[in-house]
Amino acid sequence: MIYSRSFLALLSASILWGLEPVIVKLFLLENLTATTIVFYKFLFCCLALLPFNLPILSELKSLTRGQWLRILAMSLVGSLFGNYVYTAAFRYVNIGIVMLFEKMQPVMVIVLSMAFLKREFRFAEIVWVLVAVISSFFVVVDLRGTEIAGGQTQGIALLVGMATGYALVTLIGKQMLSTLSPHMLNFLRHLFATLILAGYLTLGTQGQGFAVSAASLIWLALIGVFAYALGFTVYYIGLRAVSPVFATVVELLSPLFGMILGYFFLAESFSIFQLVNIAVLVLSIYRLTALETRLGRPLPKTVAPV
Repeated sequence: MIYSRSFLALLSASILWGLEPVIVKLFLLENLTATTIVFYKFLFCCLALLPFNLPILSELKSLTRGQWLRILAMSLVGSLFGNYVYTAAFRYVNIGIVMLFEKMQPVMVIVLSMAFLKREFRFAEIVWVLVAVISSFFVVVDLRGTEIAGGQTQGIALLVGMATGYALVTLIGKQMLSTLSPHMLNFLRHLFATLILAGYLTLGTQGQGFAVSAASLIWLALIGVFAYALGFTVYYIGLRAVSPVFATVVELLSPLFGMILGYFFLAESFSIFQLVNIAVLVLSIYRLTALETRLGRPLPKTVAPV
């Protein structure tokens, strides 16, 4: 039962994250810079979470200097660096390659878990994770016509760093959930990133700055509240009770929900090839869910319920 609740929490987060690319593509990308979009997403996320965190500020008293540094690392690596690299990589490599390396996060989690957490994985787990990663890639990318041209080493290096950074943030978040509530961890992670971006937009001499239209603010508020404040909070709720690898695999469903929304709002279509890979992705997540439940991963100590 507890794994079912965790899966539903992770699934809900993936659905909420699927809303973002559709909104950005339809209403924001043509008029706003990436830095301005990211700043307002994080700002509205923090504003939405603030009322829920004020009553539990006492949680912060127990944080050590090392734990504060971990939260800062999550903000820098997962929020600022991740968003920057995802955008900058398009200067160097094909969009399909960017998406491929984004899908490598579960693999990176396995590698880092083996290296730093000394966790052992069963062969079946690794196989189904790889199946999920490959099928999720083919759901959104047709490799025909996608190739790595010469001189793209810099872009590949950035993408490896992005996937490793996202995986590291997942592992740090898993550890921090034994001390902080999910919504407090979500708030702190995006608060540091918001403050840094605010300084950049204030001191920067070029670019758009803080100027946005009222309509854009509404869409940015929807993304910040639902995809980030709510999405990451329910993701951390699910992450408390399952392994980081399982959580990152469920994340692979996010582009699928984005494609479904794109079908209805952007007139984008599915191919038979994509539908087959959707079925394989769903099957791999089902098998991993069964393995996770059967292995009975030990639950970490948590703070009071949200």
